[in-house]
Amino acid sequence: KLQALLEKVQKDPEDMATRKEFALYLERQGAIAKAMEQYLEVLKYEPENAELHLTVGSLFLSMPDRQKEAAEHLQKVLFLSPDHPKKKIIEMWIKSAQPAAPSKGK
Repeated sequence: KLQALLEKVQKDPEDMATRKEFALYLERQGAIAKAMEQYLEVLKYEPENAELHLTVGSLFLSMPDRQKEAAEHLQKVLFLSPDHPKKKIIEMWIKSAQPAAPSKGK
């Protein structure tokens, strides 16, 4: 399946449905970095796709060095879809991705 999806993406790089399917396959195989490359490529074509921003944001959330990007994508979800069904959890994720304030008195 991997080879077939890769060939389809290479044959038609602008086929976003196939690219999303390929990204999801990679994600499920644990190839998160490669999946992210594909998801970010799709976002270039679908910048208003709230669900894709949610996917990207939640994946970045799992990467300690990518918390700022996680928060940006999750905030974009709520900007694009203010009444998103997962609004409360997204707000919690955004808060968890924010750097802790320096403690006073030290």
